[in-house]
Amino acid sequence: MEELFKNDIKHLEELSENDIKQELSDNDSKNEGEDVVSYVDTLLDLQLPEENIRKLEESEMVALCSEFLDGGTDTTSTALQWIMANLVKYPQVQEKLFMEMIRVLGDGEEEGDKDMPFDAGRRICPGYNLAMIHLEYFVANLVWKFQWKSVEGDDVDLAEKQEFTTFMKYPLQVHLSPRVRRQ
Repeated sequence: MEELFKNDIKHLEELSENDIKQELSDNDSKNEGEDVVSYVDTLLDLQLPEENIRKLEESEMVALCSEFLDGGTDTTSTALQWIMANLVKYPQVQEKLFMEMIRVLGDGEEEGDKDMPFDAGRRICPGYNLAMIHLEYFVANLVWKFQWKSVEGDDVDLAEKQEFTTFMKYPLQVHLSPRVRRQ
C-alpha cells in the first residue's frame, strides 16, 4: 500500500511539473487581453520580497500545485465517510437529525437540486465553505432517505489512518434501510 501511495504522489508531482513546464514555455507568448489567469501563472509571477524578490523554484511550484490538488481531492469524501460513520455509531444523533429534518422540511419533502450550491465552472475553486455546504446536503439526503445501522456484530471503529488526509483505518460497513414516510 505504501508503494502505491508513493507512486500516486510521484505521478501527481510529474503532472504538476509538466503543467509548470508547459506554462513556462507558453509564458513568453501570453495573450495580453486574456482575462483568465491560471494558478500556475500566478506562481510564475510570484516574487518573494523577504528573499530579495526571488522567484519560486520549479520544485517549490510543484509542491504548491500538489498541495492545491490534494486539498480538493479526498477531503470532502473523507469527511462524508467520517460523518456517516459517526451517525451509525451514535444512532441517537442520526435520529435527532432526522426528526429536525422532518420539522424543517415536512414529511414529504426532500433536499433537492435547488438546495445545491452553484455549478462548478472550469477554474472554480470554492474551497472550505462550498465543501461544508456539500457535506450538509449529502448528509441530509443520506439520512432523509435511509436509516443507517452498523452491520450486525460489527461495531463502527473510528480508528484513523494517515495518508493525504486522515482516513478511517477500517472502512465503514453499514446496513441501509429505506425510510418509510407518509406522502
